[in-house]
Amino acid sequence: MKELFHGWLLAVVMIAPLSGTGCKRVSSFLGSKQSALIECPPGQTLCERNSLCLVPPNCCTEADCTSPPDNCHLSADSTCKNSLCVYQRVQCPSGEGCLEGACAAIEISLTVAPLHPSYPLEEDMFMNGAVDFAAVLTNHSNHEITVSRYALGNIHVESLTRNGVAIEPGYSVIAFSEDPRARQTQALVVVPPGGTATFTIYGPKGLVFDQTDVPTVALFSPQGPGQFSVTFSYQYRGPDEGHPNVFHARVKAPPVGFQVQ
Repeated sequence: MKELFHGWLLAVVMIAPLSGTGCKRVSSFLGSKQSALIECPPGQTLCERNSLCLVPPNCCTEADCTSPPDNCHLSADSTCKNSLCVYQRVQCPSGEGCLEGACAAIEISLTVAPLHPSYPLEEDMFMNGAVDFAAVLTNHSNHEITVSRYALGNIHVESLTRNGVAIEPGYSVIAFSEDPRARQTQALVVVPPGGTATFTIYGPKGLVFDQTDVPTVALFSPQGPGQFSVTFSYQYRGPDEGHPNVFHARVKAPPVGFQVQ
């Protein structure tokens, strides 16, 4: 079985929506008509829309999505997909990034390029690292800045299209054998003025932690051959660990294209 995330052993993968274990369906007869009632275990609530027993922070409707993970995400226009909340990001003009909910001039830029112009079609090619990209963070300031050279959790997919049509991700709750945020912090490096930090992005996928500290992964399927375009962004949310001028704003790279044959 191929790895979902390059270089990581996954302990558990739970594909949303999450139905609680131990849910009971109780049948009762009202005259000649039968109705079905579902009893959820303690700590879980019934979503009548899909008859699932949900564990917080899983959502039933958009009305449940009121707690974005940080100030650079908005509760307005949030959606509930596969029982997981999806929050819209603060949109900043070109040359600016979001920091603590506000747009500010960026000192770091992100550029991304595919390591190959085309890739053979595989069902899980975006998950197993078959499609990889070279990422470069450049320091445009006149002072040292610290960034993380680790993609998982720091790199996010802003958009992915196939032949001009957007591909929507599926969302999964996932458990790692080791917290990837520790690897993000271990990968912090100091970049001098005019310097760069390079690393590899293994496939278009994203990892976020919600308000209850649950890791949620956005996974994409290629849906067939064609011309693809992907836009990545970078943001490190971890601790500074004594490093100077740690860069915490979100910056977006220009879109890059590649072919799947």
